[in-house]
Amino acid sequence: MTKLIIIIILAVTGLVFGPVLAGNKGYVLIALGTHTIEMTAVVFGFLVLLGILSIWLTEWLLKRTINATRSARELISGRRRRQSRKFTRSGLLALMSGEWANAEKLMTKGAKGSALPVINYLGAAEAAQAQQQVDRRDHYLQLAHKKQGDNPLAVSLTQARLQIQQGQKEQALATLSTIQKEHPDNPHAVMLLKDLYLQLEDWANLLDLITPLKQSKRLTADELASLELTAHQGYFSQLSSHQGAKGLATHWEGLSRKLKQEPALVTSYVKQMLALGEDEAMQPLVIKTLRKQIVPELLAMVTELKGDAESLLLEAKHWLKGQSENPLLLSVLGQLSLRAGRIEDAKTYLEKSLRISPSAEAHAALAEVFAQNQQPQEAFKQYRQSLALATPATKAI
Repeated sequence: MTKLIIIIILAVTGLVFGPVLAGNKGYVLIALGTHTIEMTAVVFGFLVLLGILSIWLTEWLLKRTINATRSARELISGRRRRQSRKFTRSGLLALMSGEWANAEKLMTKGAKGSALPVINYLGAAEAAQAQQQVDRRDHYLQLAHKKQGDNPLAVSLTQARLQIQQGQKEQALATLSTIQKEHPDNPHAVMLLKDLYLQLEDWANLLDLITPLKQSKRLTADELASLELTAHQGYFSQLSSHQGAKGLATHWEGLSRKLKQEPALVTSYVKQMLALGEDEAMQPLVIKTLRKQIVPELLAMVTELKGDAESLLLEAKHWLKGQSENPLLLSVLGQLSLRAGRIEDAKTYLEKSLRISPSAEAHAALAEVFAQNQQPQEAFKQYRQSLALATPATKAI
């Protein structure tokens, strides 16, 4: 605009002073080496004005051409973006509908022209895995890594999750280990590690993960308690196999007082120790726990204790308070009475237990009672009933 005003001023000046200059034409000499150009001042002025107009016109045409090109490029780019958004929306809907092949096709199409192609490639990876096309999934994940921009964590987390779902435990562990080094407090990574450790039955590492899981606030208090209990129970089993009673006892002593009072955990610990022949060491813990609460699984283990039958029987009778109709307790009392040589008491307890709820153990113990009373037919009958309860029924083919 400024240039145009200057040109108009020059043109007006020429029109005003042109006639004056016409009477006094002046003289302009331009020398270029051995060549010279001569002209009047008026002609020189018009040439200068013409040159300025030519430059302005050229600049104007160039700007119009550039603007037209930019507009065309933006139009094409805008059309591509609109198509990309359309493909992406349709692909996400197909992904949510379980139309895996269509979702993969649409998400890859939508990646072209997308402002955030990483989303498309991650969606395509999900769809490919759902079709068991692991190679294609990995290809899309590689493309997502290249397009991840400022958020590489999202791609790595998705990769780890897909690897876990596919059962690629070692690969998932490597991916999550890398994430943990760079983002140790990421709650989603912690939850994925929890799922992976459960699959691997890596109870030691799962126990170490309990505190980060609490901090993540992704699980309820009940879920955390259940998970910790499961981890300890699994760890007991591993310790029993690899470190024996000493390893089990050491781990047990290191537990908090609260955990040591957890009935299910006590039961699991006692079970493993009894399997290792540590019944004498377990008897005080079993009795202490059952005095506070009748835990069925733990109560059933009382008959496995090899302590004095009379002492155990006397202790078990105290548990009858409020539990006089408990068939399991009555069965245990019957079996302990049998061990102590109190045959009639055993018969009374066992028959009452069976009237309330039949069990293989009570029938077997009662069979022994009849055998000692020289009643073979009754003993045989009880053995058969015990066997029938102990053996799952099978259908004839």
